[in-house]
Amino acid sequence: GASSVGTSDEESLRRRSLESEKLEKAQERARQFAEAKAMQLAENTGATSINTKKAKVVHFRVYYPCEHGASVLVCGSVDRLGNWDPEKAIPLTWTDSDVWAADIPIDEDLIDACEFKVMVKRSDG
Repeated sequence: GASSVGTSDEESLRRRSLESEKLEKAQERARQFAEAKAMQLAENTGATSINTKKAKVVHFRVYYPCEHGASVLVCGSVDRLGNWDPEKAIPLTWTDSDVWAADIPIDEDLIDACEFKVMVKRSDG
């Protein structure tokens, strides 16, 4: 009896450890994908190009439950964030639990002075 309980507990721990490891790997792949998408976004927007060697990826995460069809954007004081022009604001992507996210490369020389605001664009504009 006692040895089968111990084996079951060990298997359970091993299973949880594997699940945790898989989750960590998936989160890392998602982070790498998000950074690559952010770089692609940087290349495809009209924003001034940046020296990627001097860029830091800034991780925006905003908890905001909103109505279906609405979107959350970030707009700020640097080219990469639209220079306060709402038409150039960067859309965040909805993730689980109403967290909106974007990973945006910003020139490290501008990060300390960078300011931003989070905006909500309702489905009716």
